[in-house]
Amino acid sequence: MDYAINSTLAISNIALQKYDKAGLITFSDKLGAVLKADSKPNQLSAILNQLYKEEERPLEANYELSFSQRAS
Repeated sequence: MDYAINSTLAISNIALQKYDKAGLITFSDKLGAVLKADSKPNQLSAILNQLYKEEERPLEANYELSFSQRAS
């Protein structure tokens, strides 16, 4: 999970430096954090705070759930 968090922060930082938007959706068997994509100056901090609250869940990921969130 540490590698996933570090990768997320690195990619989000690059996107924000290039004036793109970055957001976050976490999920496993249920939906976790949802942070709308934005390019405001404190967006990386908001992503970091959301990731800090996440806990690892040893369950199969429900990709259908993540896709349904994306569509709405």
